[in-house]
Amino acid sequence: MKKLMLISVCLTILLGACDKEESKEIKKSNTEYLTTGVWYLRAFSINPGVVIGNNTVTDFYATLPACEKDDFQKFYANGTAVTDEGPTKCDPSNPQLDDFTWSLEVNETKLVFDLNQPYDLNKLDANNLILTRVVDGSEIFGGISGQSYKVTLSMTH
Repeated sequence: MKKLMLISVCLTILLGACDKEESKEIKKSNTEYLTTGVWYLRAFSINPGVVIGNNTVTDFYATLPACEKDDFQKFYANGTAVTDEGPTKCDPSNPQLDDFTWSLEVNETKLVFDLNQPYDLNKLDANNLILTRVVDGSEIFGGISGQSYKVTLSMTH
Protein backbone atom coordinates (compact mmCIF):
# COMPACT_ATOMS: atom_id res chain seq x y z
CA MET A 1 0.00 0.00 0.00
CA LYS A 2 2.83 2.40 0.85
CA LYS A 3 4.45 1.67 -2.54
CA LEU A 4 1.22 2.42 -4.38
CA MET A 5 0.75 5.67 -2.46
CA LEU A 6 4.38 6.70 -3.10
CA ILE A 7 4.02 5.99 -6.84
CA SER A 8 0.77 7.97 -6.89
CA VAL A 9 2.39 10.97 -5.17
CA CYS A 10 5.41 10.83 -7.52
CA LEU A 11 3.18 10.70 -10.60
CA THR A 12 1.13 13.62 -9.35
CA ILE A 13 4.28 15.69 -8.79
CA LEU A 14 5.73 14.74 -12.19
CA LEU A 15 2.51 15.40 -14.09
CA GLY A 16 2.04 18.70 -12.31
CA ALA A 17 5.59 19.73 -13.22
CA CYS A 18 5.01 18.76 -16.85
CA ASP A 19 1.87 20.86 -17.05
CA LYS A 20 3.69 23.89 -15.67
CA GLU A 21 6.60 23.46 -18.11
CA GLU A 22 4.26 23.07 -21.08
CA SER A 23 2.32 26.22 -20.17
CA LYS A 24 5.56 28.23 -19.99
CA GLU A 25 6.56 27.09 -23.47
CA ILE A 26 3.55 28.40 -25.38
CA LYS A 27 5.24 30.02 -28.35
CA LYS A 28 3.65 32.77 -30.36
CA SER A 29 3.96 32.95 -34.11
CA ASN A 30 6.45 35.41 -35.58
CA THR A 31 3.50 37.51 -36.79
CA GLU A 32 2.19 37.71 -33.21
CA TYR A 33 5.59 38.76 -31.86
CA LEU A 34 6.11 41.31 -34.63
CA THR A 35 2.69 42.91 -34.24
CA THR A 36 2.84 43.28 -30.46
CA GLY A 37 3.91 46.75 -29.35
CA VAL A 38 6.24 49.16 -31.11
CA TRP A 39 9.85 48.50 -32.13
CA TYR A 40 12.78 50.88 -31.58
CA LEU A 41 16.09 50.57 -33.40
CA ARG A 42 18.84 49.89 -30.82
CA ALA A 43 21.73 48.83 -33.07
CA PHE A 44 22.58 49.21 -36.75
CA SER A 45 25.87 47.73 -37.88
CA ILE A 46 27.64 46.95 -41.13
CA ASN A 47 30.40 44.48 -41.88
CA PRO A 48 32.89 45.17 -43.31
CA GLY A 49 32.92 48.79 -42.27
CA VAL A 50 32.66 51.65 -44.73
CA VAL A 51 35.00 54.61 -44.95
CA ILE A 52 33.31 57.90 -44.12
CA GLY A 53 35.74 60.79 -44.05
CA ASN A 54 38.86 59.46 -42.34
CA ASN A 55 37.01 56.82 -40.30
CA THR A 56 35.95 53.26 -40.94
CA VAL A 57 32.41 52.94 -39.61
CA THR A 58 30.83 49.65 -38.54
CA ASP A 59 28.39 51.07 -35.96
CA PHE A 60 25.95 53.14 -37.98
CA TYR A 61 23.65 53.53 -34.98
CA ALA A 62 26.30 55.65 -33.23
CA THR A 63 26.30 58.05 -36.19
CA LEU A 64 22.53 58.62 -36.13
CA PRO A 65 21.26 61.91 -34.73
CA ALA A 66 19.05 61.74 -31.61
CA CYS A 67 16.03 62.79 -33.70
CA GLU A 68 16.30 59.45 -35.58
CA LYS A 69 17.02 57.29 -32.54
CA ASP A 70 13.56 58.02 -31.08
CA ASP A 71 11.72 56.83 -34.22
CA PHE A 72 9.77 53.60 -33.98
CA GLN A 73 7.88 51.11 -36.12
CA LYS A 74 4.47 49.59 -35.49
CA PHE A 75 3.51 46.46 -37.45
CA TYR A 76 -0.11 45.45 -37.98
CA ALA A 77 -1.38 41.91 -38.63
CA ASN A 78 -2.87 42.95 -41.99
CA GLY A 79 0.61 43.50 -43.50
CA THR A 80 0.71 47.25 -43.09
CA ALA A 81 2.98 49.23 -40.79
CA VAL A 82 4.05 52.74 -39.92
CA THR A 83 7.27 54.44 -38.99
CA ASP A 84 6.61 57.16 -36.44
CA GLU A 85 9.06 60.08 -36.18
CA GLY A 86 8.77 59.91 -32.40
CA PRO A 87 8.86 62.93 -30.09
CA THR A 88 11.60 64.74 -32.03
CA LYS A 89 11.64 65.19 -35.79
CA CYS A 90 14.81 65.91 -37.72
CA ASP A 91 12.84 67.94 -40.26
CA PRO A 92 9.64 69.55 -38.93
CA SER A 93 8.16 69.53 -42.44
CA ASN A 94 8.32 65.71 -42.66
CA PRO A 95 5.11 63.83 -41.88
CA GLN A 96 4.88 62.27 -38.40
CA LEU A 97 3.93 58.88 -39.87
CA ASP A 98 5.24 57.01 -42.92
CA ASP A 99 3.25 53.97 -44.07
CA PHE A 100 4.80 50.83 -45.53
CA THR A 101 3.91 47.19 -46.12
CA TRP A 102 5.57 44.07 -44.80
CA SER A 103 5.29 40.31 -45.11
CA LEU A 104 6.88 37.25 -43.58
CA GLU A 105 8.02 34.73 -46.16
CA VAL A 106 9.88 31.40 -46.44
CA ASN A 107 8.30 29.79 -43.38
CA GLU A 108 8.46 33.09 -41.48
CA THR A 109 12.28 33.28 -41.76
CA LYS A 110 12.39 36.34 -44.04
CA LEU A 111 10.89 39.79 -43.40
CA VAL A 112 10.17 41.77 -46.55
CA PHE A 113 9.46 45.52 -46.56
CA ASP A 114 7.53 47.10 -49.48
CA LEU A 115 8.37 44.22 -51.86
CA ASN A 116 12.13 44.87 -51.61
CA GLN A 117 14.79 42.29 -50.90
CA PRO A 118 14.07 40.27 -47.78
CA TYR A 119 15.89 40.54 -44.49
CA ASP A 120 16.83 37.31 -42.72
CA LEU A 121 14.94 37.04 -39.46
CA ASN A 122 17.74 36.06 -37.07
CA LYS A 123 15.79 36.52 -33.86
CA LEU A 124 12.24 37.44 -33.01
CA ASP A 125 10.75 37.01 -29.57
CA ALA A 126 8.74 39.05 -27.09
CA ASN A 127 11.51 41.67 -26.76
CA ASN A 128 13.97 41.38 -29.65
CA LEU A 129 13.94 41.68 -33.41
CA ILE A 130 17.25 41.08 -35.20
CA LEU A 131 17.40 41.31 -38.98
CA THR A 132 20.32 40.86 -41.39
CA ARG A 133 20.71 41.43 -45.10
CA VAL A 134 23.65 41.28 -47.48
CA VAL A 135 23.70 44.28 -49.81
CA ASP A 136 25.91 45.66 -52.53
CA GLY A 137 28.10 48.62 -51.57
CA SER A 138 26.24 50.80 -54.09
CA GLU A 139 23.25 50.71 -51.70
CA ILE A 140 25.23 52.09 -48.75
CA PHE A 141 26.67 55.52 -48.11
CA GLY A 142 30.43 55.05 -48.23
CA GLY A 143 30.14 51.54 -49.68
CA ILE A 144 32.13 50.22 -52.64
CA SER A 145 30.04 49.09 -55.60
CA GLY A 146 30.53 45.37 -56.23
CA GLN A 147 31.51 44.62 -52.61
CA SER A 148 29.09 42.77 -50.31
CA TYR A 149 28.20 44.19 -46.91
CA LYS A 150 26.22 42.54 -44.14
CA VAL A 151 23.76 44.94 -42.53
CA THR A 152 22.37 44.02 -39.10
CA LEU A 153 19.42 45.82 -37.50
CA SER A 154 18.55 45.14 -33.85
CA MET A 155 15.27 46.38 -32.44
CA THR A 156 13.56 46.17 -29.05
CA HIS A 157 10.27 47.24 -27.48
